[in-house]
Amino acid sequence: MIWSGTNSYATFLVGWEDSRNYATSQYDPYVRAVGANSDVLFLGTERPVATDAGSDSAPAFAMVPGSGLALAVYSDWTSADGYVLRYRPVIVSGLELGFNTDPATFGVGGEVGVGYAAGRYLAAFTDASDVYAQPFDLAMTPGGRSLVARGANKEQAPTVTFGGGYFLVAWEDYRNPGGSADIYAARVVASGYTPSLVDPSGLAIATGTSAQTSPVAAFGGNTFYVAWRDGVAGAAVGRPLSLGGGLGNPAVLRPGGASSVGTLAIDFDGSNFFVASGENTSAPWGWHVHGQRVSPGGALVGGVIDVASPEPLYGIGRIRTDALAGAHLVVWSGTSNLDDGDNVVRKALVSATGAVSQLDYVRPYDAAGDFYDV
Repeated sequence: MIWSGTNSYATFLVGWEDSRNYATSQYDPYVRAVGANSDVLFLGTERPVATDAGSDSAPAFAMVPGSGLALAVYSDWTSADGYVLRYRPVIVSGLELGFNTDPATFGVGGEVGVGYAAGRYLAAFTDASDVYAQPFDLAMTPGGRSLVARGANKEQAPTVTFGGGYFLVAWEDYRNPGGSADIYAARVVASGYTPSLVDPSGLAIATGTSAQTSPVAAFGGNTFYVAWRDGVAGAAVGRPLSLGGGLGNPAVLRPGGASSVGTLAIDFDGSNFFVASGENTSAPWGWHVHGQRVSPGGALVGGVIDVASPEPLYGIGRIRTDALAGAHLVVWSGTSNLDDGDNVVRKALVSATGAVSQLDYVRPYDAAGDFYDV
């Protein structure tokens, strides 16, 4: 989810995996523009990024601020080719979206994310259980890909952000004995057509005895912040990472236990990081969306924010958040308990003071199909 401040409101792009055309193309990547100012949300027209045969993932986006042009990337699975990576420029005009080229292939791989900064896009993705990075120039022409992480065991779930002259790629890493995941990260310089890796062995962000999974990262206050899910009690944990590669102390953002964290998202609002979490409680049973602010130094700011508690959902699949003038647009997908178990996409706006408004649907239940993973 990204935004462009070209109007009196900011335009966010929200994408998801959509099954309305399942009979002909299975799962397709769709996108919808959401306009937002500090307290109002506007929904634009939804468009398919692609409807080719095969199962496509939810799209990830990056945009040159104020340009009206975004890069969409996604993975496409077909029985003939396996997983391939595709990209497509998206023209953004207010709440209307369009395309001037067809989707194109830029490689082989699975999970993919993308960021933009300093005249370059950078896609981070998995291929054969390794993590790679590939730049695109402003014309969205792909350059050469570079290996970010390869170990004796697999790496997965890459995420990418940018700040201070570096792209930061973080991922789940299974290099250490015991078989459970750790979180590693690496700084990448993408000034040319082939990325340059600053940390060839990776930076160990979290290497606890339990599984550390689902990393998310953002930049602000001259530092990176990486958050992840800790497997001991389903807690959310995070820590700062300096531009020089130094690590700050980890902090528990959500305690887990009776309320187990399933999915995370992060942004920076100009003063603090904001970590959103989708959580499941056992007593009483239910699903919730919470938020927690964190200073660039790693200290918790204020208490937990109940973004949507409880949610009318059986589960939360994935969550995204992005900042706007101190406020946060939070979007998540889940299985509705109001519509016979069908999947929907929901949203809320969190103000600078923690007030929640605009709790509603980006994509409500539709008999024609389900809507997964934003």
